[in-house]
Amino acid sequence: MAGFMLIIFFGLMLYVLRSLLAPLILAFLLAYLLHPVVSTLTFEDRVPRWLSIVLVYIILLAVLAGTTTGVGLAVSQGITQLAGYFASLAGNLPELLETLSGFEFQVGPWNFTIPIETLEPVLAEIATYVSPLLLEVGDVLRGVVEIAASTVSLVFTVMLFAFYLLLDMEVMEQAIFYLVPESYRGDVRKLMAQTADVWQAFLRGQSLLALIVGVTVWVVLTILGVNFALPLALVAGALEFIPFFGPFISELAAVLVVLFQGPNWLGVPPLVFAGIVLAVYLVIQQVENNVLVPNIIGSRLNLHPLAVLLAILAGGKIAGLLGVLLSAPALATMRIWLGYIYRKVMGLKPFTQVVERVESDVPDIAALQARLKRLRRRLKERRKKPDKPEGS
Repeated sequence: MAGFMLIIFFGLMLYVLRSLLAPLILAFLLAYLLHPVVSTLTFEDRVPRWLSIVLVYIILLAVLAGTTTGVGLAVSQGITQLAGYFASLAGNLPELLETLSGFEFQVGPWNFTIPIETLEPVLAEIATYVSPLLLEVGDVLRGVVEIAASTVSLVFTVMLFAFYLLLDMEVMEQAIFYLVPESYRGDVRKLMAQTADVWQAFLRGQSLLALIVGVTVWVVLTILGVNFALPLALVAGALEFIPFFGPFISELAAVLVVLFQGPNWLGVPPLVFAGIVLAVYLVIQQVENNVLVPNIIGSRLNLHPLAVLLAILAGGKIAGLLGVLLSAPALATMRIWLGYIYRKVMGLKPFTQVVERVESDVPDIAALQARLKRLRRRLKERRKKPDKPEGS
């Protein structure tokens, strides 16, 4: 009964403080990303931890200041122009679609012409469904720029929370482990290590994938002479954080731009040029899925597409855009912990043989950190003890 009342109490607290959930989640993620850097600077307590955090924050603020001026201004203007372009497409879509018909395809000795009369009902139907989509895409892109320009207070709140989390990160880890019964501490350490692997693979690995994909798309689209190459590359990189649906949305945006941008230096019809751009996107996606993802992220986020779809819908319903972005690692984390609980309840081995074999080959990071802390504590105690006189 007491446990049930405690769950209700925490549920009510989360509901009342729901407006602070997003800053707290972002602060935890920022603290997690910066914790290794801060720990490296404070190795053997040569530099106070608070000073290490301040130094890291100064570098981070310098990077943020650089991205919000110059390059950041150019990026925001490019995305705003892309949003306006989609809005103009929505208003003139029927006329633009008619320009795609009436040209000839030549396949060997045969010529094929698509007459306007044949496509007129199809084009009208396409315009009915695509125009609202283009308006929605434009509104979303414009909203992203507006949100990015008005998040100064959010950034300050997140960095303030993350500062105190970083300051007491090691103390909080010890406190959490002390709350766990001693017989379960080994299992919790393994679960925490697996959870850290999942979030590290997502945050750092997905950031690297976004950078690689964004740069590749920018270079290829620039070579092909596609309009809005930089904004489209930024969209492709940013949407890498949304599994399955992100690449599809970026491909759709590029194809819509190419279809109506006018003549191209290849001298091919718009539909053929759009097919070339789509093929390039598909090649990049295949290289990413078969080469980059296995080597950068591995199998830590190996989730079923249907499960990811449900997680994205649930995350968007609960926490909006932040819930959509974090749905995949949150689902993978739930799989780890709920799988452990299920195996414990059913009397099975808490960890699979594969996990045990991997963990036997990889040293326990938490155990090594604990040994280093004990060694530092002993060295401090020896330094504080006064030397005994020789005659005593």
